[in-house]
Amino acid sequence: MLTACGSGSRDSQVTPPPVNQAPTVSAVRIVDANGVDTNGGETGVGDVLSGDYRYADADGDAEGASTFRWLRDGAPIAGATNQAYTLTTADIECSIAFEVTPVAQTGVRQGPAVQSLPVTPLFNRAPTVSAVRIVDMNGGEADVGDMLSGEYRYADADGDAEGASTFRWLRNGAPIAGATNQVYTLTTADMGQSIAFEVTPVDVFGALGDAVRAVFEVLPAPAAAGSRHTPSSVC
Repeated sequence: MLTACGSGSRDSQVTPPPVNQAPTVSAVRIVDANGVDTNGGETGVGDVLSGDYRYADADGDAEGASTFRWLRDGAPIAGATNQAYTLTTADIECSIAFEVTPVAQTGVRQGPAVQSLPVTPLFNRAPTVSAVRIVDMNGGEADVGDMLSGEYRYADADGDAEGASTFRWLRNGAPIAGATNQVYTLTTADMGQSIAFEVTPVDVFGALGDAVRAVFEVLPAPAAAGSRHTPSSVC
């Protein structure tokens, strides 16, 4: 009896497809967009921090919508889910870190989250004012109805822009009710009194500086003469 060639059974070997690997990130760090070196350098309120990292995928899958978050002392900062973050007064002397979770467009989509080394923003220095003075906008000698303007020079060591600085006018050292604008109109109650303008500088992030005053002496006028005043001075 003849037997057909090749008869019998043989185990078939099937090669499984390669396993797709998750994407990864490395060299995660924080860069101060204001030009400050965060590695031992100074960062301050108002600085814009940027999260920097290197994306990789062993299978060559392109990067998709990787996700970001910023943390303050280890806790996520509400709403801080972009690659850039602006430091606020709440961040002063806290540990700020950037975290990225890599996401690929294809294959295994999400890889492990990686955090940067933290940075600690320095204290926000208070703004200052100088050259505070009072100017009679009507010119000439001060009289009832004249408008006085408080002028000053604002400065901030951190370069922070001026915010809502506050003003008040005082009569003989006591605040005048409702007089909280930069301009004040003299009334009969001011004749013969000491009028002062006070400004408290505030930066755009809410830091307050020391209040500074300028004094304007309004003298009572003789019967037939206009009222007079002495030059203003800074207290």
